Amino acid sequence: MPKKGQTNNPAGRPPGKPNKVTSELRKLLKTAISSELENLPALLAELSPKERLDVTCKLVGYVLPKIQQVYLDEGEAELKEEGIDLSQLTDAELTIIENILKKYEGGEKNETSDNC
Repeated sequence: MPKKGQTNNPAGRPPGKPNKVTSELRKLLKTAISSELENLPALLAELSPKERLDVTCKLVGYVLPKIQQVYLDEGEAELKEEGIDLSQLTDAELTIIENILKKYEGGEKNETSDNC
């Protein structure tokens, strides 16, 4: 039985060195996901609007951080959750958000809209 601070295999993988299998698996997954992302627009086009919105809601968390929830208290806004500062977004990112909001503004409210 080894003493505290010692290992049974002193010639083993040194601390801080990445696991070879894990790094190879990450590379394979990255390649597979990258190729699937190229097919994503075509796959989304085949879905119904409800399914497309549902998938988009599930994927958006991997692309953009959650936006802050703002509560008004005596006329001043308080930040309730950590999120992003919209003033730090690029014009392109703001345009994308604006287009998404315009597209779904005034549309029918359904169960999936609360899941985002």
